Amino acid sequence: MAHFSTRGGRSKPMGMLKLLNDSGKSSGVKVSEFTGRSTAEEVVKDWDGKGIVVIVTGPYVGLGKETTRVLALRGAEVVMAGRSKAKADVAMAEIRGGNPGAKLRFMELDLSSLASVKKFADDFRATGLAPNVLVNNAGMAGAPFALSADGHEMHFATNHLGHFLLTRLLLPDLEAAAKASGVQSRVVTVSSASHHTPYPGGFRLESGGASKKGYDAMKAYGSSKLANILFTRELECRLKDRKSAVTAVCCHPGVVQTDAFRHVNRRVVKVFFWVLRKTMAGYRTISQGAGSQVYLATAKEVEGGEYYVDCAIMPTSELALDRALAVKLWEASEEMCKGYLNKRGSEGE
Repeated sequence: MAHFSTRGGRSKPMGMLKLLNDSGKSSGVKVSEFTGRSTAEEVVKDWDGKGIVVIVTGPYVGLGKETTRVLALRGAEVVMAGRSKAKADVAMAEIRGGNPGAKLRFMELDLSSLASVKKFADDFRATGLAPNVLVNNAGMAGAPFALSADGHEMHFATNHLGHFLLTRLLLPDLEAAAKASGVQSRVVTVSSASHHTPYPGGFRLESGGASKKGYDAMKAYGSSKLANILFTRELECRLKDRKSAVTAVCCHPGVVQTDAFRHVNRRVVKVFFWVLRKTMAGYRTISQGAGSQVYLATAKEVEGGEYYVDCAIMPTSELALDRALAVKLWEASEEMCKGYLNKRGSEGE
């Protein structure tokens, strides 16, 4: 089976630190006026979000909170999908402190639980809202080995599988919103340059990587981020085949210190990011890091299936271009979610 055809193409194999550093250099296909130094607020300065409904996962800290804040600032209604209402309440209060009229609502979602994802989709549909944009932002990194409630390795479950099911279940609603508004709907998934450092061959797909033997936290994270890109590209191919009005894209936010690293020793994280801030072109503040995902959510036109860094199309690893691997991942993910993919979810193919 052929590789995906992308404008970004394939990057040369290199060490992780060089990849992170190079991700902050202007070596991609420039498609906008914005750069890695542009803040999310600058990116949306001319965008009118009135009447637009956006779902953001992981919405109350880091990139998700900044994405929520700036989209609400421009008039969009943002559904904050996360596990903790208490944390969401704090974030909403802070956002409304600078924007009293912000249209925000919290809805419970635990991406590591397929039952929770299905319940969220059902509950969201019951609100009657028409979703124009889904931002698959939530993620975790460097966690010790653990299994989800469904028996899948936690990086794979949270970063990929939960978003796979969520997207599939909401696709009919995203398509209906596009048809009603005449505006293209978007699925924006946050990946990482760490997709270059997965497990050998890409994944440990047997039962979602449920075996502790051979477990490596950062390789597990890298594999989940590779899954984000392959899912985006395979989804875009299937959407194009159906002439859908939904487009799927993904991005790397740059090297950003966020809550995703909560499982890593705090002192190690502090020192690591201090060094990166001083030495690496790829380091971004949270407001800059959110720029790409906000750009992809709001730009009039984006190129589906592409991987963006600093609002430009960038090359990916060779594995991230492998269509056969993407299909294998799709089919394995579908099998893991089969108890929750009803007829509506199946229409996303």
